[in-house]
Amino acid sequence: MLPEEKARVKIDKQLNNAGWDIVDRKDYLPNYAMAVKEALMQGGKESDYLLFVDNKAIGVVEAKKESDSLGPKVASQAEHYAKTPQNWYGLWFQGLIPLVYLANGNKIYFKNMLVENSDYEELSQMHSPKKMLQIIGKKSEYGALPLIEKRGLRDCQYRAEVKFEESLKMGNKKNLAVLATGSGKTYPACLAAYRLLKATYL
Repeated sequence: MLPEEKARVKIDKQLNNAGWDIVDRKDYLPNYAMAVKEALMQGGKESDYLLFVDNKAIGVVEAKKESDSLGPKVASQAEHYAKTPQNWYGLWFQGLIPLVYLANGNKIYFKNMLVENSDYEELSQMHSPKKMLQIIGKKSEYGALPLIEKRGLRDCQYRAEVKFEESLKMGNKKNLAVLATGSGKTYPACLAAYRLLKATYL
């Protein structure tokens, strides 16, 4: 495995731990918190990761190998991407992706492009979708919810949770889950409450 690939494994885990679902650009789904790998930017360039909340680009992550010091050259590259999104991307601010991250698997540096003359600060962990919305002063009712993992859930529990969240995003405030006796209704109910409290502003 190449050094860049080793770093990407760690960066993927950091993003996952913060609530980001990592996908190839062909697998992007709107209205979820998604980190799109090798996202297209203007001029035929590709951002290592482009982060979306509510179908709007909120952050750029420039990934390097672990031995890279993440200096000014890397910062300049990432900030250029932040200022040159594709015209068809949804954006929270016109012509700008507001948050920039530099990562090598060991260190993460962050800059808020909305603050004039701001410096990079080191983070102990990647920001969550909800935290990024707080930083830029925006809200999303359900767009910061990450895709739900099937691991640990029965098929019926997983389907119920997915359909419940899809229904919420369609504007339905009242929902009813109908599962057979003994199928485990309490767990998905608790899971739904936990996810909504953790990832949304409700």
